[in-house]
Amino acid sequence: MSASADRVAEAVSQDSEISSHMLVCETLQFIDRFLAPADDELFNAILQDMEQEAFYTSCRWNGLAENPGELESAYDVPIANIANGVFMSIVNRGRKPADSIQSIWLNRSSAVSASTDPNTAKIRADLNCLIGSADTEHLLLKSIFASWIKTLCVLEVKSWNPRDPEDKDWPVLDRETVLQLMTYMRCTLREQQDRRFVFGMTLFHRSLSVWYGDRQGVIGTATPIDIDQNPLLFIRVVASFSLLSPEKLGYDPTMKLVVVIKQSWRPSGEGTVSEFELYEKAKAGESKCLPTPLAHETLSESSTAERRKGLKLVPVRFSKTKKGYGGVSDEAMVYHVHGPIPGGQQRESIERTLDRIVLEGYGWPIKFFKDIRELLTVYLDVLQAYEHLYNNGLCHRDISPGNIMITFDEASNTVGGWLIDLDHAKYQENYKPETIAEFTSRLSARPEYTTLIAQVTEFAKTPIFSQQRPTPDHLLITFLAWISRKPDSKIDAQHAILCFYHFSTLLDLLPNPPAGTSVSLSDFGINPEVTIFSSVFGTILY
Repeated sequence: MSASADRVAEAVSQDSEISSHMLVCETLQFIDRFLAPADDELFNAILQDMEQEAFYTSCRWNGLAENPGELESAYDVPIANIANGVFMSIVNRGRKPADSIQSIWLNRSSAVSASTDPNTAKIRADLNCLIGSADTEHLLLKSIFASWIKTLCVLEVKSWNPRDPEDKDWPVLDRETVLQLMTYMRCTLREQQDRRFVFGMTLFHRSLSVWYGDRQGVIGTATPIDIDQNPLLFIRVVASFSLLSPEKLGYDPTMKLVVVIKQSWRPSGEGTVSEFELYEKAKAGESKCLPTPLAHETLSESSTAERRKGLKLVPVRFSKTKKGYGGVSDEAMVYHVHGPIPGGQQRESIERTLDRIVLEGYGWPIKFFKDIRELLTVYLDVLQAYEHLYNNGLCHRDISPGNIMITFDEASNTVGGWLIDLDHAKYQENYKPETIAEFTSRLSARPEYTTLIAQVTEFAKTPIFSQQRPTPDHLLITFLAWISRKPDSKIDAQHAILCFYHFSTLLDLLPNPPAGTSVSLSDFGINPEVTIFSSVFGTILY
């Protein structure tokens, strides 16, 4: 059962009832401990840039709502623009450390943050500081979605300003808002297993509170920061996410990225092609259903030919089998080898070279599919991958469950399929794939085609089609069922496609077809002018 936002909020609320789980400390002490160190020269320079860009004028940050109580959406975009302006100021002044993280602030309050776990609560923060580039083109920014796995910091906006009834000038914290922020921080920690702690912020009109959260609880600033009266302190807080190292932002430096290195002893010598070269020839980067090789290494010093260089090698000749004492055959003992053999024929053995390749991304075996929808999705992607290889002159020759992987695409937050391992593939230079029109013309000249078309013509006259016009999906399923019931017909995949093309055309000749229901290959997403390969349809039919 999917976790609801209410259940997560309830769990966070129960944690907050424990006094040690929600604490505050003096604001400057908090900032000195957790955020970027004081740098008056840099922060004053950033403030000057903010004034020149009209982000900050007349001792106020522009773009924000002037009065409390207005719509919260009036704060989201201006705050994101200000934060990204601080980042660009740091970059333009050459003060961005080499080991800091590229980040961007985005307003994604209208969309649920993506998760690698489908059971994660469907919740959203007002603003997200995400791993990414702040100088990304405007059109590309729209395609960036919030994701807990890419979140550096979250910010929750409230347009009102809570105040202590005994001190009208001192803003205090709102428990419900802090609980809401804790929920976002918990989701971030849950997704990011290499994260020791995270940061979050709340903005009440123009009063900012900063929070640190780990797996023990949260610590916040006791006194909110008035961002208009303390612009340098506000800049210091925002700039921290562009200045601090990944470790200072909570990432665990002891965690290691594990990549799979495929190692194989491939045939070497003239005319042989490495698996890396096959991926290049297949233009693997143009297909989402094929892995992209990142690195490749051929260890020529590990070649089997190197250790055999200079040796005259001839086939081994074994002694004839004789019965030994006690009926024990010589075959059960050590073989006696005569060598070298005078006049023996010298033969070339297959040389092999150690090859290593690293592929982008990760996946898990097809046998771990979670439901039928995922299984079919993966298989369809594998068919696309095979088609892509085939049209680029490669025949895979080793499609098996071990070479079909389930993958997760973080960009679209969807599951797909990969076809891997080209070590058994064959490549044909200058291969030109046929179009459906070309292949139809070629096959129609075969004698067996006439017999098949006659059978298909009779099948099209059956009552099931004369009484009711079939839908395209029904037509395809019925035709495939008919094909599978004809063991006496030698129908290969290519003939099946051709028959289906003829079959769908014949239906247009039936009496009284309803208007606007003509069935053609285009109804099945097939264009007669596109390329075709038989193996995809062969997989579907058989």
